[in-house]
This record gives sequence, C-alpha cells and structure tokens, in this order.
Amino acid sequence: MIFNDDPYQHQGGDMMRTGRLVYTCEPASKINSRISDMSLNGQPIQADKSYKVARWGVGSAQSEGEPVWDVVEQYLKSAPVVKNHTPNVPRLIGVGANPGFANE
Repeated sequence: MIFNDDPYQHQGGDMMRTGRLVYTCEPASKINSRISDMSLNGQPIQADKSYKVARWGVGSAQSEGEPVWDVVEQYLKSAPVVKNHTPNVPRLIGVGANPGFANE
C-alpha cells in the first residue's frame, strides 16, 4: 500500500475516512505498529468488544446491497436536519511538516 518500502508498490493516497474514530498513525513504523491510541466518540477502543463500521472506498470489485448514493439519498430525504460534524483527522507522527508524507 502507500507505506510499502518499494515506491513502485505504493497505492492509494492516504488513510481510510472514519466518523468519530480518532487514532494516531506513524507511517514510518513497521506493519502492525503504525496505528495506536484509537478512540470512538471519545472512549478508548476495547480489544474485547465488537464494533460495527461502514466505509467508502475500494474494498472489493463487487459489493452487496444498494449503491451508496441511493442510501445517502434516502437518508437525506428522511432527515429533517443534517448535522455537520467536524472531521476526525488522524494524528501523524514522524512526518514533520509534510502532511503528504514523503519519506525523507
């Protein structure tokens, strides 16, 4: 993926978008050591608990269920008010002033 040591194997562009999930990412660390300090709605993630998640992005060539734009349309039509939440931006370690992360 984007953190692969081989620059020809870099894919994607950044981290997955999340709602109300906050975490720290250290891109230069080894696989399985890059993500830490995860919390959801201000509460630490618990390893022994299950969480339901939704995402947008490439995960498989074919998805089950309705197209996301239809689901969003239904939600917007049924919601009297749509709140604008502040986006959660991962805390990055070891990238200096380069938010695009170039391994310098």
